[in-house]
Amino acid sequence: MKQTQIQTQKLSLKQQFSLKVLEMNDTQVLDAIVAELEINPVLEANENIYAMQEHAYGDRTPFDLALNYVVQEESLSETLLKQLHTDSHQVNEALADFIIESLDSNGYLRLSMEELMEITHASFEELEETINVIQTFEPYGVCARSLQECILIQLSYLHHPALKTAITITDRYLEELAQNKLPWLASCLNISLEEVNAAAALIRSCNPKPGSSYAHPSAYVAADAKITVIDR
Repeated sequence: MKQTQIQTQKLSLKQQFSLKVLEMNDTQVLDAIVAELEINPVLEANENIYAMQEHAYGDRTPFDLALNYVVQEESLSETLLKQLHTDSHQVNEALADFIIESLDSNGYLRLSMEELMEITHASFEELEETINVIQTFEPYGVCARSLQECILIQLSYLHHPALKTAITITDRYLEELAQNKLPWLASCLNISLEEVNAAAALIRSCNPKPGSSYAHPSAYVAADAKITVIDR
């Protein structure tokens, strides 16, 4: 009798579940997520999940509804470009558009003036004028080239009894403030410790990352499955 060897592969529970999910339609996937949330105490749900489930789907699938939530989130560049197109200042919109698109996720302009001049072929004066205009847009503090400039922009739109002291500290003694040298600052500025505390509180109320709360154009998506080829 000739013996034959048969090799079988047993799917893990995770693989079986993945295959099961692939067979589901949008509505079934949504229902499965909600069911898992209800039995698994370590999972947390965004309230939009339940809103989507309760919504009368009609001609729209749960995927369509989920997409609506993403579309409603506006990116920082979209927010700034809207203000650019309605702003009364006379600036080169193409140049301003480039600068806005060059801002990082926190709203900072990381390109140097030399780099901007080389890339755009604009003059130093034109670049500075355009940057100054963008710095008047909301959220205040965007298009800054340093934390110091970011805070100074925001302070310029505030009205507070400690504003003058706050501007002075930010402009000249921001590092000392970060080191919490409040008595030293009071002595150096010849003011009371209470005045320094008030100015420090005002500075700390400013947002050091004014662009961070906006939606970003791309996001990492984890793969459902991964295939690795191993040479034998």
